[in-house]
Amino acid sequence: MKPIFTLELSQQQHIDDLNSFQVTSDKLFSSTQAVLQNHNFRTEKYDTGVSFTSPVGFTTHSGDNERAGMRILRKGRIELLELPNHKIEIKSITSLEHLIFIAVGVGLTFFFTLLFIPEIRLDFKLIIVSLLLIGLVFGIGIISIKNRITAILKDIVAKGAYLPKS
Repeated sequence: MKPIFTLELSQQQHIDDLNSFQVTSDKLFSSTQAVLQNHNFRTEKYDTGVSFTSPVGFTTHSGDNERAGMRILRKGRIELLELPNHKIEIKSITSLEHLIFIAVGVGLTFFFTLLFIPEIRLDFKLIIVSLLLIGLVFGIGIISIKNRITAILKDIVAKGAYLPKS
């Protein structure tokens, strides 16, 4: 199933030679998988890129993974595209479904909590504040995802540039 809400980020790397796209893309594929696995993602390689998912963690008695359900960056893919001007575009496409679920959950929890306080009348101010809270949580989540994806893409380019030549 294709995600409804996605976020796309891209970064370009210069290729020295026209015939080196395959060599450079192979280096970037291996560095992409290594970087994503270092960030605790499961990876799967396909024709033009790598898809990644965050494994679902279960809590243990010791409290490990107790915040695993609150991860907002859970799945996406990174594609390597050849551009006509001797460059490779590294494009990241990330699903935002989990972020939207968490943002709406926080907003609705706030709304229903204040709805049952007898001193507060149900008026449009409560609805507006709840919608603003949803927007705020969503905005902070987008910034967080962008920063994390940007760091991952920079790591991929840095690691891909220093891999031994094949």
